[in-house]
Amino acid sequence: MQYTFPTAPIVHEPTLRSHAALLFSDTSSASLFASPNECERATHMSSFALVTAVCASISSVVPETLLSYGPVVAAIFLQASRETLKAYEDYDLEHPNSASLSIRDLQSVALQHVTGKKGIADHVLGEAGLIALKLRLYNEQAVVRSDPIEAQLLRLSFWHLYSADKAAASLESRAYILHEGLFVGGLTLLPSAETFTPLMDTDTPWDEEPFEERLLVGFQLIPHLWGSAARLLASMRAYDKAAKNGNGTLSALTRQYLDFVGVIDGLPHWLQVSNLIASPEDSAAVSRQKKSFWVQRCTSLMTFHCLRLVILQQCIDSGLWDVMGLSDQPLALAMKKAETIQDFVQTTDDIPFIYHQIKGEPNVERIRRVGTILLEMIQNVDNEAIKERARSYFARLLDTLTRLDSKVSEEL
Repeated sequence: MQYTFPTAPIVHEPTLRSHAALLFSDTSSASLFASPNECERATHMSSFALVTAVCASISSVVPETLLSYGPVVAAIFLQASRETLKAYEDYDLEHPNSASLSIRDLQSVALQHVTGKKGIADHVLGEAGLIALKLRLYNEQAVVRSDPIEAQLLRLSFWHLYSADKAAASLESRAYILHEGLFVGGLTLLPSAETFTPLMDTDTPWDEEPFEERLLVGFQLIPHLWGSAARLLASMRAYDKAAKNGNGTLSALTRQYLDFVGVIDGLPHWLQVSNLIASPEDSAAVSRQKKSFWVQRCTSLMTFHCLRLVILQQCIDSGLWDVMGLSDQPLALAMKKAETIQDFVQTTDDIPFIYHQIKGEPNVERIRRVGTILLEMIQNVDNEAIKERARSYFARLLDTLTRLDSKVSEEL
């Protein structure tokens, strides 16, 4: 949980533990799946599918140095979860709940890391997006009518799926579903509920207040980043058409750009690197909490610097240099690219490698995107000094990418 919950707070730990204790007890749990009552039978199957999906997701992303048997059991847990979901899928689609979202979300993560088959993983995640749309989770009132724990799970699952879809929209990497144009009545879901409902096990020594509340503050940076970038990029891509209709203004794009770069100003003090450096004086609880915060820092900063470059490239492609206060001089644009890439590469190097391993395929995707732009610079930029910098950055990123041993990259 310390490595996966910070960026995917989509399970209730006490419930998960009680499910595991029941399903993996010494007595056979097979009878639970043989209940004549369809609702009861589906509930037990959902519990099993969720527990095994969590196990598959964690064992597929946590490196062998922390979980030596992970690669051995990940595929087994993934198959168990998928086969169980298939057994009650029709009922689940007719009566969806937060587990319906979490199971598919976690299965998608495991599919990417275990098999490298991104197309299948995207399809499974897309099912979760459709369910979220069906449940109208973009609407605050649709969420708060559930009990507090279920409402918290629905709320955070939506924001997690929203982030994934806005990432797809920003990077144009797959079809996406959670688009504001499909939200009847608009996006009214709040980032957090009025009353805090914990999802972590409050009996554990490391879950001291305000640990989980801080985790959720850091978590909300992610949909904010992706949402802001997706809106800006969509506006830039549609600018020519809007300008022809008399609706396109560069000042509006500049405001959107400034909104995007301002998101990272909200990085809380507990995610600042000076507060994350391990100290011999750290208690076991503090040490564990710092690891969770490192996962969030890795996610937020890798996302931010990658998006800065994607937005810069879109400005260049669309001839919208003024949005970022740039000129159309090729050398100036190449220098700005090199400067932005330097920030990305330095951030990549500054983050302890283990957190890149834990983030897995999403970080691989960011690195590959930047690497593609570097290759274009090496081939097309005339200035030899900038070319040399690009080669140096590419070599550093290639080294990191090789060490990450991506399954998706193998499939490609």
